[in-house]
This record gives sequence, structure tokens and C-alpha cells, in this order.
Amino acid sequence: MRILFINELCGSGSHGKIAAEQAQKFESEGHEVKIAYGRHPNVPEQYKKYAVRIGSKLDVYIHALMTRLTDKHGFFSKRATKKFLHWADNYNPDFLWLHNIHGYCTTVGALLDTALILLLKNVTNGVLTAVNVRE
Repeated sequence: MRILFINELCGSGSHGKIAAEQAQKFESEGHEVKIAYGRHPNVPEQYKKYAVRIGSKLDVYIHALMTRLTDKHGFFSKRATKKFLHWADNYNPDFLWLHNIHGYCTTVGALLDTALILLLKNVTNGVLTAVNVRE
């Protein structure tokens, strides 16, 4: 199964480490895993094989500035989100894990639209197949 995590960080910070540890767990079970992230490009060496950067440092700064000026968070990374979603469409994950998506790197509406499309693609004969990650 192809699994795609979307998280603000990859391998650093508390949630970045959680995502990376889950990626390692899934990989050890035979799954293909990627972590799409947007901030702090210095990914620890052991997690680089999972890392897919969303946007650039400049994209993050522009998003953060526009959020401060307009008080609207999650709406100013359209180009970076569009480019990432094109990559994600080609990667074609079977499972999408939205872990922590508020890090000035994605346009939330487009991201959630894509998540819904992926969800609908994974419904077979009216039954959604889910993975229990807590075992």
C-alpha cells in the first residue's frame, strides 16, 4: 500500500518525529511511505527517503506574512499546493494521513478537496477500507 503523510515537519519537532516514526513502522510492514512537509528543510538523514518538500522557504515566508496581514491562515500557498498536488496525484497514494497541516505551506481548501477525492476513490462497492494504525 502507498501511504502519504502530510505534516508541517519531517523528522523534527514532536509531530515531525511522530510522522517519521509512523512512516518507519509502515515501511517495516512492507508499505511504501512518503511524508510531504513544508517547513524546516533540514530533514534528519534517516528520514530523507520519506521526505517530499511542499513549496520553498520563500513560500513559507510569504504565507506567514500574508497570514499576519489578513488574519487568514491556510490560503496563501496556492502555487506550492498546486505543484504538490500534481506530485501527489502521480504518486497515487492508497492512504492519506493529514497529520499537522497548519504550517504556512498548503492552501487548505485545495488540500481537503484532494483528500475527499482520494477518499471517494478508495470506496469500493460502497465500503470504505480503513487501516487501524493504533495496533
